[in-house]
Amino acid sequence: MFKNSTSFNVLYTNDITNTRRFFSGFGLEIQELDAEKVVVIFGSFELHFILRSAESTKDYQYITEVKNCGQGIIFYIQTTDIDGAKELIEKHGGVIKSPIFTNHWNCRELLFEDPNGYKFAVFQEV
Repeated sequence: MFKNSTSFNVLYTNDITNTRRFFSGFGLEIQELDAEKVVVIFGSFELHFILRSAESTKDYQYITEVKNCGQGIIFYIQTTDIDGAKELIEKHGGVIKSPIFTNHWNCRELLFEDPNGYKFAVFQEV
């Protein structure tokens, strides 16, 4: 019923340049970049960051409200080197929200926010 190859997430940002800089600092693929959009690839996971002020479709404008960005959503990204990931996150301006800890399914995990305030959990199998 749902097609796996066409699914992606749209997030809003106030600064395309800073968003691109942050994620490309991890060596991630930037699939698309223009003045109003940057598409970041995490393996098969796509994040489409759209410039908040560029959203012209009235039906979508309620989503761009600042109070809604990143609230109640967390993106899980698997890594093979959580310590190295922590260093890259800090180096490129991410905000570390927890020390690395072992979660209840026995993975090492680190919580952080990107420059837009979106929440991420990086995890590594033990």
